[in-house]
Amino acid sequence: MLIIILLILLLMVLNGLFAGAEMALMTAKRARLLQMAEEGNKRAQQIINVQEEPGRPLADRKAH
Repeated sequence: MLIIILLILLLMVLNGLFAGAEMALMTAKRARLLQMAEEGNKRAQQIINVQEEPGRPLADRKAH
């Protein structure tokens, strides 16, 4: 019983971390991301791509 409760708590913490990461990606300032992408930052370009298609799951995206 204790293992099940710990597992549920772990999953809730992981869910919170993923939700926070998603919120951070979707609320990042676009102007700054565009500037960083123009400077050659590949991650900034990836975030811009995510923001342009918010309904598409991250697992379906091709990593460059």
